[in-house]
Amino acid sequence: MRKKYRPEKRKKRRNKNIKKVRQILEFIFAKVLFVIVKRLPYRALFWTSATTGHLIFKIPLVRKLTSSNVQVSFPDKNKGEVKRIACKSLCNLVQNLFEFIWFSGEAKRQAKHLTISLKTTELAKEKTKKNKGLILVAPHIGNWELAGLMSTNIFDLPIAAVAKKLDNPYLDKLIIQKRSAEGTKIIPSNGAVRGMMRALNKGYIVATLIDQNIRARDGGTWVDFFGLPVSSSRAPAMLARRLGYEIVLSGCIRIGRKYTIVTEALPKSISAYESDQELVQDLMIATENLVYKYPEQYLWLYKRYLHIPEKANKVTTDKFPFYAKKVAPHFYDEKVPPEENYFK
Repeated sequence: MRKKYRPEKRKKRRNKNIKKVRQILEFIFAKVLFVIVKRLPYRALFWTSATTGHLIFKIPLVRKLTSSNVQVSFPDKNKGEVKRIACKSLCNLVQNLFEFIWFSGEAKRQAKHLTISLKTTELAKEKTKKNKGLILVAPHIGNWELAGLMSTNIFDLPIAAVAKKLDNPYLDKLIIQKRSAEGTKIIPSNGAVRGMMRALNKGYIVATLIDQNIRARDGGTWVDFFGLPVSSSRAPAMLARRLGYEIVLSGCIRIGRKYTIVTEALPKSISAYESDQELVQDLMIATENLVYKYPEQYLWLYKRYLHIPEKANKVTTDKFPFYAKKVAPHFYDEKVPPEENYFK
């Protein structure tokens, strides 16, 4: 008996094959890029990044997105300043990629171009003097990839970093290899809370990004960011308050042609916070302070103001950028286990 013809199944198989070919081509391109960038002199990275960043800024949707984010965050700045900050931010993003390639696995290059302030060193020693785990939170500012490479030279404890898995498995394996070149342990973002707990209990310093949109169902909480409500993960605050670990906000900032790690401690002890939301809000305030100082080094390409609270009034709603949307009921639908289940 002849098999029944199923065009949907054939189409699905064809799309799967096309996707695999695309992933392999992306991987080959990345490998070639790694080889080329590794051989470039350091000064060439700046010219290449600036040129590429300006070209990307000419893309209408990219220009609209980055400029809208800057304008919403800095309503007092004129159009010229907004355009300059948005364009510089894209140049910084390209620079991040090139420098991540150029510095990874290169101890001599890191020692020459990456510096650590005395304040940061003293704070690191103070927070880790009991050889106990530490939570290191970082915003998308400066070069957050280099922050992971530099952290291994600051702290005496091992480092673990939370990272999202890439859709391309070949690229994902390559990036994990480079991120862990200095001995950093990678914790997948899916189910990150349990991975963070295990690492902290083993005495690791756990690094995670703080300025990403996290739905309430996934452990997010509403906090203010440049005067607008945004959703952020409360995982660092939850772990700190329940398990007694310290939190430090950190950023890898470019000063001229060198980078330095800057750190900010919370204004009060962990035990003084009455809620996770209050602690996360102080982390957002510390993030704002860094962005005010170095706006061109912040990631304005990200849709940080994506979610509008369902109870936001018209005045607040009108302040959001063009891409923002009122949250739907599934924003709050419970997906993760109740937090008390993590601590059993």
